Amino acid sequence: MAQSKSVDSTSAGLFSEFPVFTKLTLEDKPAYDRFISRFPPIDDISFASLVSWWGASDVASVSHLNDNLIISYWLPGSGSESGLGIVGTIDLDETICAVFDMQRQKGDEPRLVHVSEFLLPHIRYPEMFNFVPMPEYDEYILDIATYTQPNKTSEHLAKRVAQFAARTAGRNADVRQLDLRDEANVALLIEAANRWPNEGTINELVTHSSGTLQNMLMSAETLGTESLCLFVDDELQAYILFTRSHDPEYVIFTHAKVSYDIPNTYDFMIYAFAEWMLKHGVKYINISFDLGLPNLRRLKLQFGPSRYFRKFIIEPAPQPI
Repeated sequence: MAQSKSVDSTSAGLFSEFPVFTKLTLEDKPAYDRFISRFPPIDDISFASLVSWWGASDVASVSHLNDNLIISYWLPGSGSESGLGIVGTIDLDETICAVFDMQRQKGDEPRLVHVSEFLLPHIRYPEMFNFVPMPEYDEYILDIATYTQPNKTSEHLAKRVAQFAARTAGRNADVRQLDLRDEANVALLIEAANRWPNEGTINELVTHSSGTLQNMLMSAETLGTESLCLFVDDELQAYILFTRSHDPEYVIFTHAKVSYDIPNTYDFMIYAFAEWMLKHGVKYINISFDLGLPNLRRLKLQFGPSRYFRKFIIEPAPQPI
């Protein structure tokens, strides 16, 4: 059930009061971002993620209760991963119980999904609830400085970076940020994503989220999408898309595409983009979750994450017999 926005003095209060939900639109980004600015830079609660990923079916919506946001995480066919989540730290016990009561009234199983770890210490009576890990939605955090020194990070990575440098010796390999307000730049990246073969782990994975890639590019100015591109002799060879978080030391990765015309481009991209990020004050990159996909999990673990943003399902604790 969706309703027009109410007016309130708080950012959360700009959205409808639970159990009525407000459908998120691009115009909601300033108010939404103000609300989540007090929390860690988590992809799952970022506006860009909600609108481009969870909003892929045009159903991303939120509600407010006790100065917390209740988020509808719903995708067709996503089963147990879909449901209601919560973001906030105020009166969490009462808020969770109110959501459970509404779910019971509707005949639904009382549960919250995609609950971020930072909320849990604010629950006063944890014995009232079961906390079930959602490892497929844990977010991987990388320390960027690690990748600017491939010799110290991985002998394998260092060797491949050196091989790329040898292959492109005498050519101009450079990293650029393209202005995504320019339609020609957006068209360049979309065309490259469509043209490059869906081979290699990165490109295979992006094939599953090609719709969200296009959304991130077409609404780049509103969503805050930025690009980082690798060119060799003015020919685009690889790029990533990311968004800034409220914490200037963090960015949130969304997509990557690589042309494999030059061997080891992927490895050199990691090193070159890490150098660029570090020079521009970015220390950490959130590369999001792995969805439980073995290839994606393997790829992200290979990066050697420094830590994770963990996720949980919250359910009522079993009643004593």
